[in-house]
Amino acid sequence: MMGPGFAAAGCGPIGLLIGLLLVGLLIYMLKNRKKSDGSNLPDSSKAMEQLKMRLAQGDITPEEYQKMKDIVSK
Repeated sequence: MMGPGFAAAGCGPIGLLIGLLLVGLLIYMLKNRKKSDGSNLPDSSKAMEQLKMRLAQGDITPEEYQKMKDIVSK
């Protein structure tokens, strides 16, 4: 006789296939979740990063930066 497992639970090869598909789906989702290009950041974080870059490049003055920072952080 076979020991306990999918077959003993009445699932048979179909249950094994479903289990493997679920594990595969979980692995796929975890792999795609780790890809981070900043698109997972909240909008305010993206805006703050852009403000910092503009200040560093000299596109805006520190006063303009502070005003915009106050607006974004609300």
